[in-house]
Amino acid sequence: MGKQDAERQHAAEPPVHRRQVLAGLGASVLAMAGVGSLIGGSNAFADAPLVGCLAVSIAELRASTTALADHMYYVRDYGKEGVFLYDPTDLASPDNLGTVIVAGSYRFKRVHGEYVNPKWFGAVGDGSGQLLSAHYATLLDAQAIFPHAIALTDTMDWIGIQGAVEYASLATDKGKEVFIPYGTYIINRQIRPEADNQTLRGSAGAVLSLNSDYSAIFVDGQSGAGTTPTRNLVLRDLTLVANTGHGPADRGIISLRCAQDVLLDNIRITADNEELALNSRECNGISLGSEVSGVVRNVWVEGTTLAGIAVKDGASGVTLSQCEVKLSSGPAGDVPGIELAACEQVIVDSCQLHLNQGAGVLLVADEDAEPQHVEISETFVFSNGAQGFLLTSLADGYNPQHVRISTTSAHENTGDGIRIEAGVNIAIADHTSHHNGGSGIDIAPKYTATSPYNVSRVDIQTPASYDNGQSSTAAGIRIAAAERVSVKGGSVYDDQSTQTQEYGIQFVADANSKPIAQLVLEGIDVQGLANDYDFNSSPAASGYFRLRKLYPISSPAPTVSPESQVAAPAGSIFSYSDLNTSTGGLYIKQSGTGTTGWKAASLI
Repeated sequence: MGKQDAERQHAAEPPVHRRQVLAGLGASVLAMAGVGSLIGGSNAFADAPLVGCLAVSIAELRASTTALADHMYYVRDYGKEGVFLYDPTDLASPDNLGTVIVAGSYRFKRVHGEYVNPKWFGAVGDGSGQLLSAHYATLLDAQAIFPHAIALTDTMDWIGIQGAVEYASLATDKGKEVFIPYGTYIINRQIRPEADNQTLRGSAGAVLSLNSDYSAIFVDGQSGAGTTPTRNLVLRDLTLVANTGHGPADRGIISLRCAQDVLLDNIRITADNEELALNSRECNGISLGSEVSGVVRNVWVEGTTLAGIAVKDGASGVTLSQCEVKLSSGPAGDVPGIELAACEQVIVDSCQLHLNQGAGVLLVADEDAEPQHVEISETFVFSNGAQGFLLTSLADGYNPQHVRISTTSAHENTGDGIRIEAGVNIAIADHTSHHNGGSGIDIAPKYTATSPYNVSRVDIQTPASYDNGQSSTAAGIRIAAAERVSVKGGSVYDDQSTQTQEYGIQFVADANSKPIAQLVLEGIDVQGLANDYDFNSSPAASGYFRLRKLYPISSPAPTVSPESQVAAPAGSIFSYSDLNTSTGGLYIKQSGTGTTGWKAASLI
């Protein structure tokens, strides 16, 4: 075919339309650009024909004196690669570097799909912390492109991520995902995804490194006003590091308030609590506050100076699932792994809390509010510096309420496995405490001077408490100054070659002489301890016991009668099996609450 024939054939071919190009570019150019089939939130001019493609830099595009509606413009700047098209219908959109480039009266729009990339908006991600001042002489010049810029010392990484967040919050592009690619991004201010339906997602190897005294991610409702909740926020696949930045004061590295139906998934937060303490910064890993609801799952937090995860200040309807918190420690002392305060309808499921300065899980009430309707299940707390689980209060008359702890384990904690200093309507089921420094389960009311009981209605079902007392005199189950406590089933023992758990079930006298009232003990297997039952120093004022005891072979043979040995309320039953004589017996408490009044069943 001759040259003239080829030219005539080319002239006879119809031009390619934009819609055809956008449909076909996904596998080639658009794949390199990481984009899809939308143009700056609009496809109103997608039917215009395209006859060419120009490779340009952003600087060259901004310097354009003409705009070709029938051409694609492929931007080749590193990190900002992508296809732009001239939009002749737009005369007003501002230049934002990422999705709109302005050249005089011309607007070039990026072709992109369902996500936006912070690098389009200036983020670098090389760990250098490049400053805004490297690109702009004055703050006014920078704010012409980045209205959210606050100072020339802002990092380009924060500028780019916040720019992408704000673009994704626009009405025309609301709901698009902000995708943070591989790299280390130095964050000097809060990232604030406060519009509805926003998603921030990191790739493998994407790290947000905080180098300021701010939360890395902060939400306080729509527009940050704290009045209209932000809804359906998703934070996913993010790694945040606060080793050089000192973090926020009394807030979280991720801090959410006035946000409903949030999802935090697969997030890793690492802080340096020694560095934080040196700079007098006390911060959580994740802080969920007023009006927050949603799910936090697959989260790992290490090294904060306040609780790794805190749910407080009116949060309601929060689930923490498959989270791990370790090495929380700070100058305030007794820093827990998870703190639940002034919250309700909270589920903690399948979490691990270990090596924290304080309790693994802390539920604390105060004069402002009480944690209520909390369920903790399938959760393991171990090697913490205080208790495994602690329920307490900062003010008399205010208590954690309606709490269920089930199928949990507390072991090798410095203090008790479970300690209840305050609480009403507490249920503990299928819990295991072993090798703790203190008791397995310790009901030790904090406030007993006033008439109402601040530990009341505690139901303990089938506990396993053994080999505790590793660092202090302890019991499998210890009870003081509480009312309506029920312990049914389960086992209490010490099978170590050198026993440390001195008591099986022990009653402890209260400093204000408040008695134990309406106590039920039934069907608990207690054996192999120096003192299986120690009720005599503070006998229960009311209730009933169903006690059983196995007397192993010993010399001399034991005294099997509970008379003058076991204090119990009238109506209680004591049964025994004596391996020395291969006999058994049954005693019934006919009168009194002390050690006398037992009668052998055969004599009644």
